[in-house]
Amino acid sequence: MDQRIQELAIKAREHWEKWLPRKTKELKDAGQFYAALHIVAVYTQAKIDEFIAKGYDKHKAEELALPLYILLEPEIQSPPPILH
Repeated sequence: MDQRIQELAIKAREHWEKWLPRKTKELKDAGQFYAALHIVAVYTQAKIDEFIAKGYDKHKAEELALPLYILLEPEIQSPPPILH
């Protein structure tokens, strides 16, 4: 696996395990977690390359691409039950 793809997959794993616990559990239960990480890493790298080809510098290209597939919005946590 390309080193950059591996780095992006690690970034996705860390973010998803922390901020997307339900998505992570569903993918792990289905045996698809690591395949999904690889896929989003490949897609993200393709987007980064696309932005660079359009004239963006590497940092800006990453800033634009990472939220599309890797740095997804955190899941809404259920509020704690109200105790009477």
